[in-house]
Amino acid sequence: MALLQVRIDENEKEQASSIFKALGLDLSTAVRMFICKSIIEKGLPFDVKTENKKEEN
Repeated sequence: MALLQVRIDENEKEQASSIFKALGLDLSTAVRMFICKSIIEKGLPFDVKTENKKEEN
C-alpha cells in the first residue's frame, strides 16, 4: 500500500471530516473511494465546469 500526502486548509479538512463522519466514513476511506470511483469513471466522478457567464442580449 502507498502513502499519499495532501496539503489542504485545516478548516476544509475539518468540514470534510465532519461530513464523512456523519456518513460513517473517515477521511482516508472517503479519499480512497474518490480514487476508486475516478478509476471506474476514467475521469473525475463529477462534472467540472467553468462559471456560467450571462449572455448579453
